[in-house]
Amino acid sequence: MAKKKVKGRTYVSLSFSIPPEGEEPINQRAAELGMSRSQYLWRLAQADLQARNFLKPAALNLNAPPRIKRKKMSSNGSR
Repeated sequence: MAKKKVKGRTYVSLSFSIPPEGEEPINQRAAELGMSRSQYLWRLAQADLQARNFLKPAALNLNAPPRIKRKKMSSNGSR
């Protein structure tokens, strides 16, 4: 299932054309990944833009959740 848009985040609508035979494979792959078509295409574009240094990861403002901090294990294997 696709994630909902982030509240307070600005989005733009883009339009582009592809050959008809590309639509179903894109839709299928996006569904396999649990993404909307827009999310899938944006992920592909991000990877390319980052690889070419056109887009820095910090510019994406992804608001990742904090890392999980686990308790240290004692010498007997318990936490």
